[in-house]
Amino acid sequence: MISLSQSQSREVNKDPQLAVAVANDAQHFWPNVLVHLTMLHGAVPDTLLPGSGVALLPPAFFAGAAAILSLLDSLDLTPQLGNITAQTVVIGGEHDRVFPPEHSRAIADAIPNARLVIVPDTGHGLLFECAERVIELL
Repeated sequence: MISLSQSQSREVNKDPQLAVAVANDAQHFWPNVLVHLTMLHGAVPDTLLPGSGVALLPPAFFAGAAAILSLLDSLDLTPQLGNITAQTVVIGGEHDRVFPPEHSRAIADAIPNARLVIVPDTGHGLLFECAERVIELL
């Protein structure tokens, strides 16, 4: 199996062609995602483990995910947050190291009348870790 370091993983996210090449071989790409999730959260939710169905997704899914990640590196919508008029709830995980609670707080503070909910004992994968709670909040 090919193993990507964190710096190599960042390079994959920045280079769409490299991302597609890595993503086209999902058997190598997905285990590296699991390794990084484990590094960030200390564990991987059962719903992401091999055999759960995620590993059976087509290569196009992983290529699309890699392309989205590369866009997020340079996307900054902060100046637009004050223009949001819809009722808004910002939901974050207490132990999220990918997008820490202070980032969620900053977003909620920038959106007029936004409500902030930090879900205890969760990380970045809120929909995998506590889907029912997220649905309840929405």
